[in-house]
Amino acid sequence: MNDLFHPIMGKALKQSECSENFFLIDTLILDLIAYKNAIFTQDWFPYRGAWVHFLAHEQVKNYLEIGCYEGRSTLLAASLFRDAKLTIIDLFVDPEAEVRFLANTKHIQDRISLLRGTSQKRLAEISDKTEFFDLIYIDGNHFYRHAMMDILGSWPLLKTGGVLIIDDYNWDCDEFEDLKPKKATDQFLTAYSGAYEILFVTNQIALRKLKPEAAMFKVGLL
Repeated sequence: MNDLFHPIMGKALKQSECSENFFLIDTLILDLIAYKNAIFTQDWFPYRGAWVHFLAHEQVKNYLEIGCYEGRSTLLAASLFRDAKLTIIDLFVDPEAEVRFLANTKHIQDRISLLRGTSQKRLAEISDKTEFFDLIYIDGNHFYRHAMMDILGSWPLLKTGGVLIIDDYNWDCDEFEDLKPKKATDQFLTAYSGAYEILFVTNQIALRKLKPEAAMFKVGLL
């Protein structure tokens, strides 16, 4: 999938092999398993079948999620990675969504560490967990500054060989141009060229970390 993105050439990512219909069977099977008895009011995660297709064999023991809303992605991770501990960060600006999240994830609450608050604050509090998480999913505030801070704050926490997924990379919504994390993501991809490989691209982009952050820089030089 590496040929789908050329940051130096500035070409857009294609989705020909990663359409929603391509993962339809995976999605249907997943929904029957992961979302039994769950109640959702929104489905902002249509390409979840890609997780089954590309990530089902990942060895995930520690999972970090930024932005959980009603728990759809949390339940997906819990179902795919049955031995994983789930660290969830959310501000819960919608109290009703928090109620639904807690109800939907009640049966796995012993696996969840729920950190309420902003991602900037919470990521700083766990910044000592360098190379700790096997998979990190970012679906927080989409404004440029917040998206960039989430990406840069999460990358050092991700194990070498781990996977970082950024939601709404290819969000097709001109009305909310400033709410797209694509600009921040593209700048990160350019700056960290050689430190990752692209696993898949849907409306999300998934990156495998190839080298620790320290290897990207000459540490100790002014």
